[in-house]
Amino acid sequence: DRIKMLESLGFRWSVSPNSAWEKRYQELCQYRDVHHHCNVPKRWAQNPPLGPWVHKQRQEYKNRNLSTDRIKMLESLGFRWSVSPNSAWEKRYQELCQYRDVHHHCNVPKRWAQNPPLGPWVHKQRQEYKNRNLSTDRIKMLE
Repeated sequence: DRIKMLESLGFRWSVSPNSAWEKRYQELCQYRDVHHHCNVPKRWAQNPPLGPWVHKQRQEYKNRNLSTDRIKMLESLGFRWSVSPNSAWEKRYQELCQYRDVHHHCNVPKRWAQNPPLGPWVHKQRQEYKNRNLSTDRIKMLE
């Protein structure tokens, strides 16, 4: 009788150890759908746990502690196992994502005091796009 009562509530008798991983994976899918990549900033205001989780997946992969199934799932999203933190373009792109998360637009002032290089970088991306010098991948990321 008690069993039926619990089950009527949707009670689960065993909790899958993968449920937390799958929850973050779904959040990453949503992030990718919006941003067209999986490089979540470590300090992403909209979902603070997601950036560290992405970083952890890269570490687990590097240490060979990530299952083949999880590797395939992440790779199906276009997940990159290594990202170059030295890439100036990617660094500015991440800064733009953070700006947009806070301000809800990408119209960074040319002389924005909080991050002086970001405004000119955004202007340059628009110029590169206008002159057809921006790669298709970068266009997709910025759209």
